[in-house]
Amino acid sequence: MRVADDTSAESGPGISINHDHSHKANRPTFVNSQCWVTLALVVRVRLGSALTVPIRSWLVEESGQRGKLWVARQLIDSVRGHVTDARLLIDAWFMRRSLILPLLEQRVRIIGQVRRDTALYFLPQPEPRRRGRKRKYGLRIDAAVLEALPAKMMELALCGKAQSVRLRSVNAVARFLKGLPVRVVCPGGHFKIPHLWPGQIPPVATAGA
Repeated sequence: MRVADDTSAESGPGISINHDHSHKANRPTFVNSQCWVTLALVVRVRLGSALTVPIRSWLVEESGQRGKLWVARQLIDSVRGHVTDARLLIDAWFMRRSLILPLLEQRVRIIGQVRRDTALYFLPQPEPRRRGRKRKYGLRIDAAVLEALPAKMMELALCGKAQSVRLRSVNAVARFLKGLPVRVVCPGGHFKIPHLWPGQIPPVATAGA
């Protein structure tokens, strides 16, 4: 599995004012720091344990058009011929259409966290033939809808040990991905941290936890 994420460093060249979205206690919302985007590879070293190996890091420019999304795309492209058949794990900040759709065209499998206000809809129901375009979206999926879905208990390796996790999942379409089919997975049955599998509807939701 590949992981792309950003981090801050408070000393060195290229320092600018950046938003600190880690929400740490007693920390300001904006900090004067560097911004690095890192691509790492997660490998399983033994049963129930994994090792994260940083592959490449890129210092985001203080000004200009080369932001974090552009840098993430360059890092992913740089290892495309060397790392194959690996999912890409990203957080809510990187779950943007401009990054995801080109990667899906390259058959990159993506798992990402989304904001809780992301517009998600059921797949449209079959309807009789009529004039005009077919419906792209069904009913809106909100917290109440997800809470009513049946929960499934799964045994997953988390933090180096086996833990029981309660998951709710549903097939849906995402508006920010232009109606692309996705798999929505909510750990713990709450709508606070939904995860998506864009571009495909897998048979199980294990990897979305």
